[in-house]
Amino acid sequence: MDGRRRRRAGQRLGQLRQALPAGGGTAHLVGQVGLAETHLHLGNVDAAVETAHVAVDGMGGVTSARGTNALEDLRKKLARRRGVPAVAEFLEYTATT
Repeated sequence: MDGRRRRRAGQRLGQLRQALPAGGGTAHLVGQVGLAETHLHLGNVDAAVETAHVAVDGMGGVTSARGTNALEDLRKKLARRRGVPAVAEFLEYTATT
């Protein structure tokens, strides 16, 4: 990723953090997933997985289609890095039966 794209991604990360709704629910989940995707885009896999765990742990029974789809999209993106132990663990933790 070139310097300009990295700066834009970093700016996006800051914007997402500021716009993240407090509390739980679908909006919070989707915001956390957006943060995780931005970390992943920046190449920070550990931060992406950590943020993804925060999203999942904060779901608290949220079963909306929007939240579920956001999480599934993130899982697909993380699956490309299945060789990273933290990613493999997250994918197993969030696997559906």
